[in-house]
Amino acid sequence: MLKKEGVEDFMVKGRIKSPYRVYEKLEKKYHTEDIGEVMDLLAFRVVTKSIADCYMILGIIHKYYTPLIKKIKDYIAVPKSNGYQSIHTTVLGMFSFPIEIQIRTYEMDEIAEYGVAAHFAYSENNQSTSVSETQSEWIKKLKEIVSTYKESDDKEKFKDELRIEVLDKRIYLYTPKGDVIELPYGSTVLDFAFTIHSEI
Repeated sequence: MLKKEGVEDFMVKGRIKSPYRVYEKLEKKYHTEDIGEVMDLLAFRVVTKSIADCYMILGIIHKYYTPLIKKIKDYIAVPKSNGYQSIHTTVLGMFSFPIEIQIRTYEMDEIAEYGVAAHFAYSENNQSTSVSETQSEWIKKLKEIVSTYKESDDKEKFKDELRIEVLDKRIYLYTPKGDVIELPYGSTVLDFAFTIHSEI
């Protein structure tokens, strides 16, 4: 269907919700035993190269399958507070069976699956790049702290050490384009401006 409509670069993953997850959702979210309430028993994820392709794929899916209007969530335009981005839609498949479909870019999928830290080694065009010296040092320090406290029961000391040695020494800022810039603690607005545009 997507190739027929001209989408070239995409990957589709699928899953069926396990019986325990269905039970858990019925108990905790819906407080019922009616399995008809669970709209994501069958789910697919479509991963593609660009945000424009995500919206094109959404349009194609809605062209072929009837969407449930209240089940469309655009976390690309309005990301979750943890940075999660994806478009979620639920459509009626064969025999009016609801199917959840998530649509996201390769970069969004990488972050959703493995976390922001795993994204360090990827550039904007999703090609593997070398990790900067600063990022390498940050990761090295983090590994040292984790290995030091791995066998320890002193969780508070671990959190304090992590905060002091890793988190307190860097600040993270967003550019107008939404990119994250990492600077040393104590940097000024001029440092930020110079990082964005070196000809200031």
